[in-house]
Amino acid sequence: MKQYIAPVANYTVAAALFILASIYLVKSSFMPYHSQAVSLPWNEIETSTQALILALMRVCGGGWLAVSLTTIFLQWHFSQNRLSWIPALILIIGLLSIVSTLYATSIVYFNTPGRPPIPGLFVLIFLLVVGYRLNVAEIKKYQIT
Repeated sequence: MKQYIAPVANYTVAAALFILASIYLVKSSFMPYHSQAVSLPWNEIETSTQALILALMRVCGGGWLAVSLTTIFLQWHFSQNRLSWIPALILIIGLLSIVSTLYATSIVYFNTPGRPPIPGLFVLIFLLVVGYRLNVAEIKKYQIT
């Protein structure tokens, strides 16, 4: 049973990032916490600022999509081959994405009235660490001592 928890943890992170990516790549206005942050509704934002915000959202979405698909590919590959370098790579790539997102959302949280969904990021970090530790345990289980 334990051998299934790591893939589930990593695939859950990938799914969450895929959902976020999908939203940020197709949404035609900013998120509710963005509206809180600037204390204005979308239609009161200047057109040039709207374009800038949407461009930044597309960049975030593209990054999350890349991390999501990479995580899926690496976890699937690990499940097939148990290569020792894969768990660390999944962890590093995931943490780079999620910690940078946490940093950006913390700037919004501490400097504006906006309240981004920060607790969800801590859940994703927790799942990445669980996935990493259990994938490493899976490697150790198959090593000859």
